[in-house]
Amino acid sequence: MSTPEELLARAGKSFHLAGKFLPPERRAAATRLYAFCRGLDDLADETGDAAQIETVAKALETNDRSHPLAALYLTLESSDPAPAVALARALRDDTGPTLIPDERALLRYCHGVAGTVGLIMAGVLGAAGPAAAWHAIDLGIAMQLTNIARDTREDADRNRRYLPATWVDLDPAAIRRAPHEVHQAVRRCLSLADLYYASGLAGLAYLPPRSRRSILIAAKVYREIGGELRRQGPARKADRVAVPAWRKASLVAGTFLATAPWTAPVPPHDPTLHSQLDGLVGAHL
Repeated sequence: MSTPEELLARAGKSFHLAGKFLPPERRAAATRLYAFCRGLDDLADETGDAAQIETVAKALETNDRSHPLAALYLTLESSDPAPAVALARALRDDTGPTLIPDERALLRYCHGVAGTVGLIMAGVLGAAGPAAAWHAIDLGIAMQLTNIARDTREDADRNRRYLPATWVDLDPAAIRRAPHEVHQAVRRCLSLADLYYASGLAGLAYLPPRSRRSILIAAKVYREIGGELRRQGPARKADRVAVPAWRKASLVAGTFLATAPWTAPVPPHDPTLHSQLDGLVGAHL
């Protein structure tokens, strides 16, 4: 069985790069969190076994450390079970065919599978307070919107369409046959992601200084996937667009050379970003 560090190096390339800039104690906790999320994701994508995922959720709720995946999370220093339970149940509900109807459903899905991870990561990295949590949720949502924009073809092959029907009302089987229509929806998804990236990056000021640059690197590299999608357009050949290594190196260098975004006062969190997240853990309502 792979260690969390080996798993991160193999499967989480952008996060593995960013993690190199974390202090050792924070890196170890963030790596365990990644392994927990990866384990849940594999249950959802590879086995599609909703019952197994619900077992993890119940173990988290009851602090049952006999379940290895739950134990991986519950041994974290900041291990509030609520966001992890929400994550597990969002993935449980995503094991079959998916057709997202509208932008509200899209944002609620992104909160469940990624905003929750941002919320947990904020605690792991030492941020505190509701404002820090709100911005962390936004960064998670932004990254998930980037995932959705990138993975439209692969998701369609699994009978899933996360782009809302109000943007592109196609069955998954038709996604590959309508590149121009899909690309317009992808651009809309990336524009929505930009709103959440702006909020997420503003919230880096709530992190301890030694953790900020790592998350800035992760966000910049991930956001650049959107830049690649925009540049390649509807005619892109690869199903999964990646950021070239030279570009990653440039982005990393830029985080050391440019003025850090956390030097300015943090603007108040915009609650309209969470207007569709009523009833969800950690949301600003």
